[in-house]
Amino acid sequence: PFLNATTFRLMSWFYSGSSMKSLAELDRLVNEVILAADFDRAELKEFGALKESSRLDNYQGNAEDICSSFSASDGWIETAVKIRIPADGVRHATEDAAPLFEVAGLFYRKPLEVVKAAFHESAAEHFHLTPFNMFYQPSDDIPAEKIYGEIYNSPAMLVEHEKIRSQPREGGCTLETVIAALMFWSDSTHLTNFGTASLWPIYLFLGNQSKYMRVKPTSFAAHHLAYIP
Repeated sequence: PFLNATTFRLMSWFYSGSSMKSLAELDRLVNEVILAADFDRAELKEFGALKESSRLDNYQGNAEDICSSFSASDGWIETAVKIRIPADGVRHATEDAAPLFEVAGLFYRKPLEVVKAAFHESAAEHFHLTPFNMFYQPSDDIPAEKIYGEIYNSPAMLVEHEKIRSQPREGGCTLETVIAALMFWSDSTHLTNFGTASLWPIYLFLGNQSKYMRVKPTSFAAHHLAYIP
């Protein structure tokens, strides 16, 4: 039923192998890859997915190439961290006597700059800047039950909110004072879809944003704070 052999081969590939492919991805393969002006089928004669994945791993493993991914204009700063390390079978009188090991290639952004950038995003329009209590009372004859569901419903944020509001203002400032509820998360992540190169990122989340929004990948709620090699 297809118009030509090319379309047949595409559809045959789509309906074979993995069932994870989608029609939208097939359209993207055709429009963004096959129909691209610089696409040359002759360059695929010796193509191997594993080989190209390894090439991508090696690219990410090059220190100079990784540096290009963390632009100073975006607030990224490169530094090295020195840590004291124990030695097997060697006892040191104090921690300061232990040998130093330098970890180079750590990239980070200043937390304050990350917070300022987060509050400039359109998602900040939905941030809860004033914490509040939430209760559930199914009927008048049953005592109300406090609900703990968000950070901005927590006693800790309520206390800190009142504490910062009660502090004297400096320089006659009349701007509203609010709490930025910072949450940090970290886990190893792969740099490629099919390779093995990885970094250990540190993310910053704002507890002022509802957890129902934070869990959505499309909300881009995770703000990149640092990358540990």
